[in-house]
Amino acid sequence: MAITNIRLNFFIGFLCIALILASAPGSMGDGNWMVCTGTNGCPDNNACINYCKSERFPGGGFCNADQSDKCCCQYS
Repeated sequence: MAITNIRLNFFIGFLCIALILASAPGSMGDGNWMVCTGTNGCPDNNACINYCKSERFPGGGFCNADQSDKCCCQYS
């Protein structure tokens, strides 16, 4: 019984920490999280911005030379 309570308390504590970290992206850096497309090549920034906004990324997007010229979409 005591071991079960310890495991449950550990799980609840871990869950609370994970939820706090997930709910505050701005406090863990600049808050500009991005996702880059899997295909190489980005025709131009306007095409990338339109693609990202059509995929519901409010921050738009840009051609990222650091990611082999992939179109990278921003969450914020």
